Formats: sequence, C-alpha cells, structure tokens
Amino acid sequence: MGLVNPKRKRDVLPPDCATMQCWNEAPASSGLNEPQESVAVASNWFYGCYPGQNEIYFKEVAVRLGAYGCFTILTLHASL
Repeated sequence: MGLVNPKRKRDVLPPDCATMQCWNEAPASSGLNEPQESVAVASNWFYGCYPGQNEIYFKEVAVRLGAYGCFTILTLHASL
C-alpha cells in the first residue's frame, strides 16, 4: 500500500475522528477512558494520499491514556 509516512500533527485530523475525541475528553480518574471508534480515510493519516483518489478506509480505535495522551490503532475497514 505504501502507507509509510504518517502525519504526526493533531491539527490535520478531523475533529470528529476517534483520536480527536480522545484528546478532547478529560482523563478518567482510573487512568483509562473508554475506547472511541470511527472510520478514517488514508488521506487524513498519511502523506502522499489525496482526498477522493483511491481512498483506503480504516477502522480507527483510540483510547486516552490519562496524562500520557492517546493510543490509536488503524486497521483496514471492511468494504463500505
């Protein structure tokens, strides 16, 4: 697929994606918040991918790790 150069800035992600939902919620007192899920497109996450051109869809799952930030996993999404 050639998806080897991820974008590393939060400001390029859509506000309704799972990762941004995690960043925008307050850390839980237990340290781990509930995971957030959404569908993401490759052009939001990787350089060299452009909106509308052979988009690859991912299932995005993110969880807030307290004060340490968020952990996000992208997996290939089943056909839409």
